[in-house]
Amino acid sequence: MPSDAPTRKRKALIADPSSNIRTSVWMILKDEYTVLTANSFPEAVEIAEREELEIVLAGIDLPPVFYEAYFQSLRKSRPRLPLLLLLGEKAIGGKKLNLPWSDFLPKPFSVQALREKVQNLILEKDLAEKKNEPKLPVPAEEKIKAWLYSSRMPADVREKVFKVSFSSFPVFIQGEEGTGKSEVAKAIHFLSPNKDRPFLRFFCRGLTAEKFAQKLSFWLKNFYKGESIALTLFFEEVENLDWDMQTILLDLWNDQRINWPGLEEIGIEAKIISTSISSLAQAVSAGKFRGDLYQTLEMLPIFLKPLRERKEDIPRLANEILQEHNRELISRKKFSLEALEILQQYYWPGNLSELESLTLRSAVLKEGDILLPEDLIFSFGRLEAEAVPRTEVKKEKIYPAISMAPEEKGNLFDATLSTLAHEIKNPLVAISTFASLLPEKYDDPEFRYQFSKIVNLDVQRINELLENLLEFAQLPSPRIQENFLNQAIREVLRRKEKFFKERGTELILELKDDLPNILFDGAQLDFVLRNVLDNICKQEAGPTKLKVSTDLREEEQKRFVELDFWYDTINNIRKMAKAFGEDSGVNFEELNLALSLARKVMVRNRGDLAVSQEEGKGTTLSLKFQVAS
Repeated sequence: MPSDAPTRKRKALIADPSSNIRTSVWMILKDEYTVLTANSFPEAVEIAEREELEIVLAGIDLPPVFYEAYFQSLRKSRPRLPLLLLLGEKAIGGKKLNLPWSDFLPKPFSVQALREKVQNLILEKDLAEKKNEPKLPVPAEEKIKAWLYSSRMPADVREKVFKVSFSSFPVFIQGEEGTGKSEVAKAIHFLSPNKDRPFLRFFCRGLTAEKFAQKLSFWLKNFYKGESIALTLFFEEVENLDWDMQTILLDLWNDQRINWPGLEEIGIEAKIISTSISSLAQAVSAGKFRGDLYQTLEMLPIFLKPLRERKEDIPRLANEILQEHNRELISRKKFSLEALEILQQYYWPGNLSELESLTLRSAVLKEGDILLPEDLIFSFGRLEAEAVPRTEVKKEKIYPAISMAPEEKGNLFDATLSTLAHEIKNPLVAISTFASLLPEKYDDPEFRYQFSKIVNLDVQRINELLENLLEFAQLPSPRIQENFLNQAIREVLRRKEKFFKERGTELILELKDDLPNILFDGAQLDFVLRNVLDNICKQEAGPTKLKVSTDLREEEQKRFVELDFWYDTINNIRKMAKAFGEDSGVNFEELNLALSLARKVMVRNRGDLAVSQEEGKGTTLSLKFQVAS
């Protein structure tokens, strides 16, 4: 007798920061699947851990290899979970993953293409499960990548590592002992397109030209035959190189040759990665390091903060270290809140290495599952936590110097058109989905309600983007003049009074009196303030608090007025990167259009704009203006 029970739908998860994409995919698949949604990868991982998913559709903006750690996390509970990657503008040209049960679909996509990709991936997975195929082995290099994608590396550093790995230029990593310089160097090598080339490691303390040549000659003699070789050379603590070795390294970069008997005829295409625990600039000033080699090695710099400047990350890091060691049966153990507080108060001279040693040592010697303050063993033989320094090191906020260089000459739309195209693609997905599904869902009231609202908003958004771009294109060369910044701010905020009241946003003004006038084109100042404020107001999760403050700052004998917009939400700006600046390695082309245009105008007027985001503490947009003499 046939059962009248309804067939249970399979579950599909769509993870994308755009509500347009999530709604469009939901509408396309909802008749056949139970569609769950997530607006970020961390949220998607949480859902995957508790739900029995059949497929995950993930919207990505960077090349796919940047998201490997998240893909691995999604597949922890279900190793064959199919992944369909919805590629944004920047991701289309990236290197694709060699990942089983995965496929790619560029935005905007058609309804039929999405349905076919989903069906084919699930079918492929079902066939593999029927054959009971064994799990794929994890390559050794994935351990290094997992380290990089863990909480040990801040997101801004991780993104910079990803970018420099695709370049052949020298990479310089600076940081204290134990901050993970060697692991970052290996990750850069394994992430690169040439990861199969040799990776030779040299410790520079005591490394002479003769020892270097001997080691390289031994390797070439035993492992390589030919007239040229491509490889990666990793120099640790490069500040300790003697003068002859510095000359050899500079010649290697300039000539792709080593002037040493037996090696001078061999062409060497080397990617050079070096690390230092001290400032090379100071070594140059002291006459201990060649200035030309310093300029060469620091082409692509990466700075790793000491752990004492990342106190907010310590609880997550410590528990993550415990969870990595299942075989030792310590992954079930946890730190008490009191123990975590002591870990945050400690100075950590050994940085991440010391934290890992302490965590594992304390966990192994602890019989119970909860680590208390008295269980923390900070060094061999020290069993009492009372010996730990409890005074917290104050972290001073460092403000970057104002960029006084005029904007580079060239096409105004070099990056702007790419940004505009990216921001239009998500609305186009919704509009295209509406048009494609209209014939089959015309009588569906839920469909009409959802998409009539979305499509109207998307058309309005595209029109606003184009109008903003046209306004920017028509801006003349700046006519620098004196402006009273506080007055300009109050005028722009006045225009948003209705929005703040409707949204219930608490507006906090901390505008310092007696500020000097700033030098800025008056009309362009209004353009910048409007774009920044519009960016804040038009986020999907609008702020409940907005604080606007001004102050007079000074750095390196340069005075500037700083304007900060702080609000209590974390946006998808990366288009607004979590932190960007001239030395951050974040490409300004990846800002959303409003902030990209605002920053271009700021630089034209000899100012600067920076963004920082901190989980749980909100977002800050900082604008720096030149002070009138």
